[in-house]
Order: sequence, then C-alpha cells, then structure tokens
Amino acid sequence: MQFSDGSIESLAFGYAPPMTPAPLLSSAMLIFTAFMVILFVSWLWPVTRRFSLHGIDLHSIEAENARIWRLILPQDNICYDRSDTTHMPADAKDARGVSSVVKLVSQRVGLRQHSPQAQSPHTWTFQPTSDAARDRTPLLVFINKGSGGREGEALLGALHALLSPQQVVDLSEGHAEQALQSFRSVGRFRVLVCGGDGTVNWVLSLLDDAHLEYTPPVAILPLGTGNDLARALGWGDHHPNRGLVPILEDVDSAQVSLLDRWAVSIEHAK
Repeated sequence: MQFSDGSIESLAFGYAPPMTPAPLLSSAMLIFTAFMVILFVSWLWPVTRRFSLHGIDLHSIEAENARIWRLILPQDNICYDRSDTTHMPADAKDARGVSSVVKLVSQRVGLRQHSPQAQSPHTWTFQPTSDAARDRTPLLVFINKGSGGREGEALLGALHALLSPQQVVDLSEGHAEQALQSFRSVGRFRVLVCGGDGTVNWVLSLLDDAHLEYTPPVAILPLGTGNDLARALGWGDHHPNRGLVPILEDVDSAQVSLLDRWAVSIEHAK
C-alpha cells in the first residue's frame, strides 16, 4: 500500500508512543499506596475488634438496637437551644441531611467529627411527640474509662455504637452534672455505672446532690477490681464474659430493690 507524503506526515504527527512514568515516580506512588492501605487497616482493626469483644456485629447493629429499643433515647425528640449551639454536637446539627447508614456510623461508632465548639452533647431537652417516644425508660451510662485496664475504653466504644451519644458519659471528660440535669426532662430513666465501687459511690453521691424529682434505679457493670457492691447486688464482681446487649437487656428487666446509704464519722480516734 502506498501513502502520499502528506498521509505519512499526518500519521507521524498523529501517533505518540505510550508514556511510562519515571521509575522514581512509580516507586513513590507504590510506597504511598501501600502506606495508605496499612493506615486504613490499622484504623479499621481496633474498631472492628473492640465491637467483636462485646458481641456486637456492625452489620446487624440495627437488629441489636431493636432488642433494647426501650433503653434508647430517640434522637428526633432531643431539642437544643437554637440560639446557643455551643453544646450541640456536630452530628446533631446536620443529622437531617445524612442517610441512616452514614448517621449510624458517624454517631455511634465514634467516627463523628466535632467542631471546636461542639464539646458536650449533654445539654439538651427531651420533648416526646409520640406514644412510642414516651413508652421508654432510657438508660444513662456513666463509665470510668480507666477501670479494668483498656476494658473500659473498649466498652465505651461499644456503648456509643448501641446508644445515643447523649446517653453515654465518659467520666474522664466531665459533663456528668449536665447529663443528669438534661435527663431531668426525660422523667423515668435508669442509670448504669461501669466501674468499681469508688465509681459507683461517686455516681450515687452525684444523684443525691442533683435533687431530681425522680430517683432513677442504678445498675452496675463491674470493671477492674474492688467490686464488692456489684457482687452484693447480684451483678457479679468482674466484667461478665458475654455480649453487651444481653447485659443491657438485664438492666432493662431488672427488679428494683431499695438500698440504704449511710456514712460513719469517727471522732477522737486513737
């Protein structure tokens, strides 16, 4: 086949051999990709592991929520002061525009982003608008993250996955008094203390000082050592080796018993 000079020239200018990246650039891209994969896996592994330790499957978490629905505070009935967003968590400001799946991850797995002003999710008012919202006994959890080594830290993440962020108070961050005052608007609720005897005693004193119209019953999930009170009340003396959801079901169905609190003052001790 014959080509004219013009066609040959046209083909010559129209063809360009494939460009290959420089070896140095290719190596840099490969190293960067490997680094990002390692970083993602290192982040994902602790998150997945900490929920598996407490028998929580992230893929069936909605089914787990259905088992303890009476303990969960409905997000749609939590109202913040519109004129003051200082204590409003970032996930509460834009939750209406987020899908349920993304909201589930961002709110409960601990991946939500906090603005510099969103320091406390524990200043709010509960305003039920339906019978389903009223027919609940929400749970307020106080957890001592330092109890039981890293056990408390893993438990904190699992509780965030199952309950609303307003229901879980990390005592190392404060906000315990704010949470109690906000739960005043809930009416009936229950309290779960995760920690040892010292943590339980501190929370009981906090309840006394709050002077609530309704005195909530208190359950104990023992962590660490020194759990004599938990053992005496039938909650055991160590963290139970079973899933968190069955424990919360026990808290929901537990019978209430009265407990006297007293103090001993010794004077002129020798």
